[in-house]
Amino acid sequence: IADGILAFPPLLLALVFSAVMNPSTRTAIFALAIVYTPLVIRVSRAAVLGERNLGYVMASRGVGNSESRTLLRHVLPNVAAPLLVVASVVVSRSIIVEASLSFLGAGTQRPTSNWGVMIADGREVIFSRPSELILPSIVLSVTVLALNLMSDSLSDRVDPRYKMMRGTE
Repeated sequence: IADGILAFPPLLLALVFSAVMNPSTRTAIFALAIVYTPLVIRVSRAAVLGERNLGYVMASRGVGNSESRTLLRHVLPNVAAPLLVVASVVVSRSIIVEASLSFLGAGTQRPTSNWGVMIADGREVIFSRPSELILPSIVLSVTVLALNLMSDSLSDRVDPRYKMMRGTE
């Protein structure tokens, strides 16, 4: 099911979902959850499968630790960095898709304001008041860029292998 959902572009799936349901903020959030949950599932599964047969996990099992203790104490800290990265990527992509849905009229509706609605309103007055289009677009871009830079920095700080390479652990 996850692979099937990942086969389609997120904006297209969210548009279809919003078309079937009543376009609203709640519908957009639900559509984004359906669209991006498989990505988080796949990355989580791949990260845990990559760690489960490593020496420190086998040693933890060998000394009698339970599966839950091994998972929480040893595996989770080592898969936290990819999970944080994928979470921040999902948040930044979700912001873009939600703004796109609102711009197209399938997400948040007026009078509630968000970046997509502001950009759509600015499009109508671009020649008389260009700042109404340019400013929300810049803020949207800067927010997504900041989230991506934050995720990169956060993954470097959380990843135990990166700490060992720097010699700070």
